[in-house]
Amino acid sequence: MFKNKTLLTLACIFCFLVSKAQSDTREAIVTMQMEAGHPDRPVFNKVDTFLVRNDFILESIRTLYSNSETDLGTGVTRELSAGKRLQYYNLTNYREMIGMSFDLEKKVTAKSIRTYKASDNKLGIRFFNEPYLSNGLSISDLTKDKDTIINGTKCFLIKNNRVVTAVGNKGATEKILQVRIAINPSLKSYDFPFISEKIVQQFGGGAIVYVTFLAENGSKTTVRYNYSPFTPVEKSLFDHYQMIYNTNLTLLDNFKKK
Repeated sequence: MFKNKTLLTLACIFCFLVSKAQSDTREAIVTMQMEAGHPDRPVFNKVDTFLVRNDFILESIRTLYSNSETDLGTGVTRELSAGKRLQYYNLTNYREMIGMSFDLEKKVTAKSIRTYKASDNKLGIRFFNEPYLSNGLSISDLTKDKDTIINGTKCFLIKNNRVVTAVGNKGATEKILQVRIAINPSLKSYDFPFISEKIVQQFGGGAIVYVTFLAENGSKTTVRYNYSPFTPVEKSLFDHYQMIYNTNLTLLDNFKKK
């Protein structure tokens, strides 16, 4: 009888740990839309969509392709088709800022996997932790503003309380006159550090859905974030590449030793 009770207790503990681990899993499809404009230049738009699970980001990398034919008699080349095709998947550990890139045109082996630092990645997004708390901006420069409605959901705004001077990659400086950050407090599990967890934690939790910067030279940059849950397709895709990542961890040893 004692043995049966012990087994039952252990089974209950195991079920609790499994259910807790499942509830602690943070999964989201994140869409990041950036718009950058300057009074003397056309507006630049870029949209990136990637998958996030706990400490990992899976992004698809598409490359340009062009198919054409040349008439040997006339020497005229005619384009048959052009566009982008899916060629790589990148899996990045954003806590350690290292990752692996998988070329879909090659058989996955230790030799075909490319490893990288997230900040040096030439294929895909260069992720940084706390990107909005850099170049002169800190938590103390931000204060809570009024509430607003974004996509039908009540959010609150964060604004800058002073003009900050941003420093670019090549040392150029620019005064940032206005910073506005919108946080959706209901999105409790999406405070990812490669967007910002420090800012949302400072102001009560949630997830950033909108960021805009207005500079003294008239340039304006806006980034919008949208979050949605995984479908079975995304779960299966993430499982596949995380399994390959985990079985090739030794490829990342050089990064971890530095």
